[in-house]
Amino acid sequence: MAKTTRYNSALARLVLTTICLIVSAGLLAKSTNASEERNTYKVKNAFRDAVRAPIKSTVRVLSGGRRVALGAIVGADGYVLTKASEVKQNIECQLFDGRRLKAEIVGTQDEYDLALLKIDAKDLPTIQWGDSDPPPVGSWLATPGLETIPISIGVVSVAPRKIERRITVLGVKLQDAEKGPQVFEVVPGSNAAKAGIIENDIITHLDGKREESLDGLIKAIRQRRPGDKVRLKVLRGEREVTVDAELGELAQLTHGKEYFQFGLGGRLSQRRAGFPIALQHDTVLQPNQCGGPLVDLDGKTIGINIARANRVTSYALPASVVIPLVDELKKSGTMVSTTPAD
Repeated sequence: MAKTTRYNSALARLVLTTICLIVSAGLLAKSTNASEERNTYKVKNAFRDAVRAPIKSTVRVLSGGRRVALGAIVGADGYVLTKASEVKQNIECQLFDGRRLKAEIVGTQDEYDLALLKIDAKDLPTIQWGDSDPPPVGSWLATPGLETIPISIGVVSVAPRKIERRITVLGVKLQDAEKGPQVFEVVPGSNAAKAGIIENDIITHLDGKREESLDGLIKAIRQRRPGDKVRLKVLRGEREVTVDAELGELAQLTHGKEYFQFGLGGRLSQRRAGFPIALQHDTVLQPNQCGGPLVDLDGKTIGINIARANRVTSYALPASVVIPLVDELKKSGTMVSTTPAD
């Protein structure tokens, strides 16, 4: 009798687990299918009128021959706004009419990750800014590219708010030692482990700067951004070794599986946090599709797409914030930097 009861109990648990898995799979499939259906040609084509004008004011930004971002024409005499962290060298802008022109960086605004570029062109169509108030949650939005239909569409998810910076880490546990900060543990799978840092290494320099204390080294790392490349000098026994490493973020170490799921569906923007204010929307973008305008159904630019944060979240800087920054960059003609935030 007891054996039969245990069997029935186990069978009931198995059936319940199976039902839960089927329901979960069904919900996931439904969500995935809805997302895919929303970005089919047929659906995006319905938003053709919304991007009819903005596509002429959108550019494709290339750096070193690669497509790295989109940009928004903010001055008829050749001013283009884009995502600063993606543009490095040999910058070009491809216009809607097919022209591909060299661009120079006029200035950057680190806090918002914006760069103002200048190309040699006149009488360009500029983006038309929307109202100062951001659209309410649930409003439809479109991201124009250089094609006649949007790159992607979505809705406002969360009203503008501060996006906290990510905590930058190397991936080691340190202790003070006589000769400098000493590694007593390397986190498995971390960027430090991939770079070849080992237990008992003493880190003496970060990018050529002497680091004598544990607190000083931690502070120097925290001032960088996840994804930054650094060169370390370490004392390994009696031998000095140079190690090139990429900095990671704390969430990568503390929430490994959850962090991995964030990136499902495509790459994320390297700089995707630390903005004083940003509008959250659920448009599916690739990192090289950020930097350009985000428009409402009237074709008005309500913000600049600034990052793909995870598989269902993108951020845009509200127009009310961007407009004065553009004016500031145009007037200064020099680099406008603030304390790095990420």
